[in-house]
Amino acid sequence: MGRWGIALAVWLIVPGRADAEQCESRFGGTSVDATERYAYLEATLRTERRKGRIWNHAWGWGLLATAGAQAGAVALELDECEACLWVGAGKSILGVGSTFITNPVRFKTVAANPAPTCEDLALAEKRLEQAAENERIPIMRRIEGYGVNTAGLLYLGFAEHRWKKGTAGFVIGVIVGEIRLFTRPDGAMTGLRDYKMGRLDRRGNHRFAWSVAPLLSDEGFGFSVLGVF
Repeated sequence: MGRWGIALAVWLIVPGRADAEQCESRFGGTSVDATERYAYLEATLRTERRKGRIWNHAWGWGLLATAGAQAGAVALELDECEACLWVGAGKSILGVGSTFITNPVRFKTVAANPAPTCEDLALAEKRLEQAAENERIPIMRRIEGYGVNTAGLLYLGFAEHRWKKGTAGFVIGVIVGEIRLFTRPDGAMTGLRDYKMGRLDRRGNHRFAWSVAPLLSDEGFGFSVLGVF
């Protein structure tokens, strides 16, 4: 059989190129293979988890340092209005609790995998949904912030007759609270929207991340800015 026998032998020995596994997405469609989808999901989750850790530490430790500084000012009698300092320290401690305990940026990622299965892809999609939900800011977070600052204002005004300092503390507290929420990472939400639309070319680099840690006192305030490229 000559040449035909050689051709048949080569065909049997050399395998053809296997296509990447095609999987059904929980969001519908099979236009992109599992490998490319998974790579996008893994990169987005990894990037957002890193940003979340930076945000948690910048705000958590920044607010804790602020509370410590205000408590220290009371001990050193640096301000005649000790109640003003204690109210400020209390608000900072509540912010620490919210950052580290009740509402941190915290979610699970997935491991890098060059050959993911459909089960791996389904898990990664679920993790991205969970991350987006974790980054979302419920309206109650803002209501709680305004409530805490209003309570501080009313206490200092009615109990201590310190309306001027109470108002200053209210304004500073609201500004810091809004900046804290504004700088909370939101790349998982953006990544989930892009993923559903099939835009997989960004791979986790959705936005320059930055965090602001407050530096507060009753005489003024400032900020420490941390950026992540």
